Amino acid sequence: MTDQNSGRRNGVTLSSEPVLSLSKGRAVAGAVQYGFQCEECEQAIFPATTRSELAWLRERLHVVREVAKHAQTGLDTWMLEGLEFLERHSGHSVVLVSRAGARPTSA
Repeated sequence: MTDQNSGRRNGVTLSSEPVLSLSKGRAVAGAVQYGFQCEECEQAIFPATTRSELAWLRERLHVVREVAKHAQTGLDTWMLEGLEFLERHSGHSVVLVSRAGARPTSA
């Protein structure tokens, strides 16, 4: 599971761009979103969080699993989405990816 700084696949760039820009909880047009992509399945997810938090999650997966077992209030949505994706693709090559031009979300 290593980051890659070049290449494109299915409109997704393997990249290390700056964090997602938000305006009042909405994605700004032209902003960059970050996510995980399985290189074997080519499936990708883009949780609403920063690149650094996704890297943290991937590097500390064992800690997040343990916290999830004991947390009474549950984990943040981005953590749950990332954890589920990484669990489904365990043993596969999963990289951090970015995509530009995020569509604004409705309030």
